[in-house]
Amino acid sequence: MYRILFIEATSSKGGIETFILNTCKYLDKDNYQITVLANCPECSIECELSEIGISIEHIRPAEQGLIAYYRDLKRVINTGGFDIVHINKNSLADPLTLLLCKKRHIPKIVLHSHNTHPTSRKISTLLHQVFRKLLVNKHIIKIACSQKAADWMFSNRSSDNCLLLKNGIETERYAFRQDIRECVRNALGVLPDELAICNVGRLCEQKNTLFLVEIMREIVKLHPAARLFLIGTGEMESAVREKVQELRLSEHVTFLGKRTDVNELLQGMDLFLMPSLHEGLPIAAIEAQAAGLPLLISDTVDQEVKLLESTESECLTSAPNVWASHCLKLVGANRRDDAYKRIKTAGYDICESVIRLENLYSK
Repeated sequence: MYRILFIEATSSKGGIETFILNTCKYLDKDNYQITVLANCPECSIECELSEIGISIEHIRPAEQGLIAYYRDLKRVINTGGFDIVHINKNSLADPLTLLLCKKRHIPKIVLHSHNTHPTSRKISTLLHQVFRKLLVNKHIIKIACSQKAADWMFSNRSSDNCLLLKNGIETERYAFRQDIRECVRNALGVLPDELAICNVGRLCEQKNTLFLVEIMREIVKLHPAARLFLIGTGEMESAVREKVQELRLSEHVTFLGKRTDVNELLQGMDLFLMPSLHEGLPIAAIEAQAAGLPLLISDTVDQEVKLLESTESECLTSAPNVWASHCLKLVGANRRDDAYKRIKTAGYDICESVIRLENLYSK
């Protein structure tokens, strides 16, 4: 039996947390003893992991001090007896985990790229470029969610031997059902003539949530019976709430916070809006398409995510009113009942992804 450590889950549920949870559900428990590292007192997927019997190791977050974070991380890696450490990263601006695994001589170190850019801060980009040249070598197993994510994490010269692993989801859980749609809309108080728009993800700079609210103001001008549902939490929640009040959109914007029923919530929506500054290959966009939702993304999101003809992109620099008009043109753009089958056929089912991952682990 292999002992495997997944690094790392946080208090906000994003693409990395969703990947870890989906993978833990379907890895063969007879072959893998799984531990998930959480850099917070209670991570966003804690309950779901506990329900399937996954061990969780908590450490202090780096925000409380790098020395404390380093000591906790070192303790877990040095005493866990792990055969495989699967490191999920947006960049190598913080290389401590990789350094500790190399020092401990972990038999298999997996470095998994989930994004195409870490942050808007220039120092983070510089640190990433330095550390990827120093630390990424042939002794590391490389995985990325897309070719762009591979080129970002490993550079063009070293991404050729990287496994491109599609962000698999439980496709059948997102299959459209009219009865679930009606139940969700009733629970949320959405009237038959109202347009329900949503975004699933952290309320943070990368997700461009403040701009999303500005787009919503323009949508309301064109379609007064429109509502926006924000599913998730994040460090910018207070700023987003202030923006909503400033633009007098309180009656049109609902903050749903952390939810474990996203698959059902998507059934009740009419459009998914994602004006992110940058993304790898976002799992939330795969889930939305599996639910048959029309999807409008920014042109800075990896375009590989376009799996259905009802998924379109808009230039990030376009004005909010241009985004609003594009949104309304997409509503009702496709059939929803067979969308999950098309996503599964495209190779985004979690079972297929886990089979490829297990083959990589066992080599």
